[in-house]
Amino acid sequence: HHIQNLSLGGLCIQTDAVEDVGTIVDLVINFRELDTSITARGEVVWANKEDPMDMGIRFVELDSERKETLRKYLLLPRE
Repeated sequence: HHIQNLSLGGLCIQTDAVEDVGTIVDLVINFRELDTSITARGEVVWANKEDPMDMGIRFVELDSERKETLRKYLLLPRE
């Protein structure tokens, strides 16, 4: 899957398999720049089933350690 947008509240991913709104999904997000990854649980809040297929996922049950990793990534300088 390709992450199109990421925030502390959730993410938008482009994918070949779109889930239904309300579905709970388990995620693994890799942060190459930080040489780490996190696991997270999310709820599908919107889904686009037409090309390019993507869906918005709101994080649920995200603890402070995982939020801090997200913050570090989001604060990295972008080129």
